[in-house]
Amino acid sequence: MTETIHAEIAERPPVPARKKPIPRTAEDLRAEVARLESTLVDGQRARDASRMSLPALIAQGNDEAIAECRKNITLAEAKIREVVETLEQTREAIREAQARDRAASDAQAYRVIKRLVGDTRKEVEVLAETIKAFASALKAASAGLDSVDAQMRRSGVIPDPYVLKAKLIGIVELALHIETGGLVCVARTLENHHELRQSGRASLLKAANEFQTLTMQRVRSALQVTREPE
Repeated sequence: MTETIHAEIAERPPVPARKKPIPRTAEDLRAEVARLESTLVDGQRARDASRMSLPALIAQGNDEAIAECRKNITLAEAKIREVVETLEQTREAIREAQARDRAASDAQAYRVIKRLVGDTRKEVEVLAETIKAFASALKAASAGLDSVDAQMRRSGVIPDPYVLKAKLIGIVELALHIETGGLVCVARTLENHHELRQSGRASLLKAANEFQTLTMQRVRSALQVTREPE
């Protein structure tokens, strides 16, 4: 008996899942309100027309027509009450739909802002690490210039600080000003960004190449080196 019941259950077709109702939009509901308002106006006109015709029917003594007219008035008033009630419910539904839409919009805005905040936090963290790397590179470059100067003096060569050492921080500030679009540092010059790029005054690469060329010319001249030692 149990096996038969189980077999019957197994043979039954699966119960289809109920479709989730699609909420009506505020726009749809406003269209419904417009339709109901039109229906209400029509109902009021029909009721008023029947009311206006009733006295004439009473004067005529047409009982059947009187009864029919009063029936029409009663039906019209019932319909008007129904439409008015539906109108109120629909207007309340509009308010609920608007609140739902606002909640959905706020939730979407929250998700977007949360993602942007997270992305920005990561960018700031990258900036923090980049500043550390920049500071380390700047200190290394400055220490390198000091080492060159010290070695030149030990070798009897007078270094020229104006080749790069005295200008290093100024070039760095100009480069930062240009590369950040003016967000940091002040460009103490009348030249615009394009002119500064063209002139190379804000280029550390150009300054480094000039430093190597001019310093080695000074060293070769002071040490009387006419060709590169093997």
